[in-house]
Amino acid sequence: MQTLAAVARDAGAHAVIHNPFATRTKGEMFTQAAELVGPAPAARLLSSTHSCAHTGHRSHRIPVRTHCGVCFGCLLRRASFRAAALDDSTDYLHARHDENLNTYLHGKSVEPSLRTFLARGLRPADITTLNLPPDYPTRQAYELCRRGIAELELLYP
Repeated sequence: MQTLAAVARDAGAHAVIHNPFATRTKGEMFTQAAELVGPAPAARLLSSTHSCAHTGHRSHRIPVRTHCGVCFGCLLRRASFRAAALDDSTDYLHARHDENLNTYLHGKSVEPSLRTFLARGLRPADITTLNLPPDYPTRQAYELCRRGIAELELLYP
């Protein structure tokens, strides 16, 4: 967002760009949506959004807007629904239990890496590798990551 703000400023814009969600996890944002409009409408709305990072579904005659369920975007999405205690009506390919799809998804899944990371745990050194804005406190980033990781752990009770 800082780059976008710099481009806008260089183009002569005088507005300040601010991310009101910079200190929230995705699950916390989902919870806020449920508080604002109610759990059922929030669940319907959020289930209609798109988070999947994979676009190779065409080779299986599957629309690209279909979620794989195993890329990081999908795992974060699934964890966020759980953290907010919202019903997730997203159609995930991994839930179809189709052998051809399972083979396709196996090579795309980040679940093994995510499980390894969750077992290892967050280290302060992990925060130093982030490209944080200069005005974003390191401690705040650590706490945000810690809460986000707690949400991801909900996928593997």
